[in-house]
Amino acid sequence: KLPHDVNYIQKTSDNILKKIKCKQICVTYEHGPYSKAILISCRKKRIKSFGFVHGAMLHELNEDYSHINVSTNNLKKYLVPSKTFVYNKNQFDSMIKKGSYKRSMIEIIGNWKLKKYHLRREKGKNKYKICFFDGINQFKLHQIIFNASLKAGYNLSDIYYRPHPSQSPLKSYKNWMAVGGLKENILNIKDYDLYEIINKTFICIHDFSSTILDAASFKKNILYTNINFKKTKINLPKNNHFSNENELTKKLIMIKEKNSYKLKNLWKYGLSEVNSDDEIFKNMYDIIFDKN
Repeated sequence: KLPHDVNYIQKTSDNILKKIKCKQICVTYEHGPYSKAILISCRKKRIKSFGFVHGAMLHELNEDYSHINVSTNNLKKYLVPSKTFVYNKNQFDSMIKKGSYKRSMIEIIGNWKLKKYHLRREKGKNKYKICFFDGINQFKLHQIIFNASLKAGYNLSDIYYRPHPSQSPLKSYKNWMAVGGLKENILNIKDYDLYEIINKTFICIHDFSSTILDAASFKKNILYTNINFKKTKINLPKNNHFSNENELTKKLIMIKEKNSYKLKNLWKYGLSEVNSDDEIFKNMYDIIFDKN
């Protein structure tokens, strides 16, 4: 027997589709409970569904996406949209070779979020010397990044912090300020655009987050750690990796001495498919409304 909340979400979704007459439905974050309920309702009424992945995969079969035992119509399996739009070929290959998707279930569209920033990127206009893009919100990691930056010769005012959208602002702010970070250097989600921050940052520091790939596409100096995911295989250069405070300090000093920590051969990470908004939306429109 399903929990009351799950039944309520599903019944609500069924009722919505009874009221709204449509031939196609698009869902974002197809792995979430509300989108899942919509997909089940679509299947019951034989309505085509289309899903949009909400980020690039950092490693094969990212657990934030559905991959195994998937089906577009079998309710006994893990139900996914009739067609899922993905950013790049890496995602496409991963979902087919490592997962159980069929080619007909996926379409590569490129990453529309990046094109406009690439077109107006200005060289030598970095506003932030160091920014930590946080996905875990762990005091220990905050401390490593903050201490290493100071040891490498950067000033307190040089170190910026971008919390993850899913984090509680109160808790993430508390951790950052507890290690000595400045409140005014917190680049919150409400007031600061992620890609604008990356565009204006000289050194991007990341934990286990797909923002690494976003920063790579902007040709930024990148340092990352998988301190909490040591058993997960990451398809990224080891040279950019740090596992403790000393390693990060050394790499920050190397960057100060004009050494580059920019990722090369971006095609390896599926970062070559960057199209314009018009190109992407026309492609999706044609597929959704069967114009081809």
